[in-house]
Amino acid sequence: MLGSFTTSTVATTPFEGQKPGTSGLRKRVKVFQQPRYTENFVQATLQAIPSPGAAGSVLVVGGDGRFFGQEAVQIIIRIAAANKVAKLIIGQNGILSTPAASNLIRKRKATGGILLTASHNPGGPENDFGIKYNVSNGEVDSDGANRMIAVLREMVSTGKSKAVGTDFDGFVIADCDDFAYTDPVDGSVSTKQGVRFVFTDGSRIIFRLSGTGSHGATVRLYVEKYTSNESLFEADTQAGMKDLIDVALKISKLKEFTGRDEPTVIT
Repeated sequence: MLGSFTTSTVATTPFEGQKPGTSGLRKRVKVFQQPRYTENFVQATLQAIPSPGAAGSVLVVGGDGRFFGQEAVQIIIRIAAANKVAKLIIGQNGILSTPAASNLIRKRKATGGILLTASHNPGGPENDFGIKYNVSNGEVDSDGANRMIAVLREMVSTGKSKAVGTDFDGFVIADCDDFAYTDPVDGSVSTKQGVRFVFTDGSRIIFRLSGTGSHGATVRLYVEKYTSNESLFEADTQAGMKDLIDVALKISKLKEFTGRDEPTVIT
């Protein structure tokens, strides 16, 4: 039998700068270690879970193994219990890669997942930590997604001389390809890893397709924007990248092919 526990309500105050971007909340480890800082963000995340809310939900929890990860998992466990979360699926020692967590969310039909990662940012006590919430992954129609990727591949293979130099609202295509990856260990080559458009200012967009079974597919759009304007470095990520995202949608005609007006997951 499960032991009983008591729930305490702790008075707290808001922290500046806790608005998450497309990659969640990323700060220095020492920021997350401040008293009640991580607790505040986890509580706010649980309160933001769409109806019916956190009570009775099933959440996947894990991260990339960086410093402060295990402490954060313990905080999440306590606050999830206080919010009557029904079940937590936690990686061993708190470790789950982002793709593994996304897969678990789908396979276990979880409400969502709390991922502890700062992606490629350096880890350690003097470096970065991050928390982000992933909703349950949605899928798009396989046929529409496949047709979209086929059109993009045709564009970069036979029509590359036509695509290069094309101006999309100020973003000029410098190069495009269906890139391949060579494993540095065994030398094996993986082809068709994503349709990539690189722009003259250094920005780029990549389209990838996964899960193309009979029931649906997942279209992944990666957006990387370059700017030298220091005033934009701390701006809201989604707002700052909107113009390039609009270009990606225009090039791919994603809405027309898939019928989706907005993503189901932003990371």
